[in-house]
Amino acid sequence: MKVIEARNVHQALPKALRLLQLHGQPRPSRNGDVLVAPWPVTTVYEQPTERLTFWPQRDVNTAFLLAEALWMLQGRNDLGLPQRYIKDFGRYSDDGQTLLGRLRVPVAPGLPGRSAGGYRGPAAAES
Repeated sequence: MKVIEARNVHQALPKALRLLQLHGQPRPSRNGDVLVAPWPVTTVYEQPTERLTFWPQRDVNTAFLLAEALWMLQGRNDLGLPQRYIKDFGRYSDDGQTLLGRLRVPVAPGLPGRSAGGYRGPAAAES
């Protein structure tokens, strides 16, 4: 097993790419050839809450990441919200309206707009 130690994902990415450059073994995938480490790899972060990589090459849409997290917490599988940020997000859908593999149960059912009364606070959960 190889362990990549880094402050955060921003610093771990170049270490992981270097590891694959030196030791990666080519394998076919549905999207073309990829490099795979010949052994298990794990990453240990000093600051695990620093989760975004700000590389221009990654072209990360940070607004979409936040919106997607809220969408998932609500247990939604419709394409409405994701397509506001990524126009061709529907290409991942089998029926053009939903993501069939998505979690169907709200992870946080008390989020406003997802339950009949919305979030009512901790006292409501006790009753």
